[in-house]
Amino acid sequence: MDIEKVNDILQNGIEHFLSGKFETAGMYFSLVLSEEADNDVAKFGVMCIDAIDDGMIEARDMFNIYIFLPEDQKKSMLNTFDKYQSSELYDSSISDYIYDMMNQYGSSNDIYNRSYNSIEELLSEFTSDIKSDPESYDSDFLLGKMYEKLGDYEKAIDYLTRAFRTKPFDTKLQNEIMQVVKKKNEG
Repeated sequence: MDIEKVNDILQNGIEHFLSGKFETAGMYFSLVLSEEADNDVAKFGVMCIDAIDDGMIEARDMFNIYIFLPEDQKKSMLNTFDKYQSSELYDSSISDYIYDMMNQYGSSNDIYNRSYNSIEELLSEFTSDIKSDPESYDSDFLLGKMYEKLGDYEKAIDYLTRAFRTKPFDTKLQNEIMQVVKKKNEG
């Protein structure tokens, strides 16, 4: 199969994953891996689908973040998530998710050897570490998703809106914002 065909199949897998059709996405990712065993996007997609099947709904957000990362960070995130899935710590708690994101984004603090009094304190440490740049889509998107997980929909909307300003034609992000607004209005 030629590279263009493999890329089309991969793109279909990504689109199905992002629209919540995980079983179909898994088939596309598996097909890509049968042609390119070292395709990291397909590997990470399969890992995230397995995690979702195990009840870790955060894996959907991790995949969304993953596809926007530079290549060096993608490799690091793939390795981190692979180790995490294989460890005893594997569960769907918010704090573990934030620890992993802090590790992924190269937190300068010794995050595993500090104790935090609350999830908010942990998140505060994380947000200060990634040093949100007004022009940075990735950090604003990530912070928006973190605040959404914490149930602080107002802050989530603020950060997601900032991310949207840098990518105003991103309909998926626009839908994310609308979902958070809906959650806020229901709560």
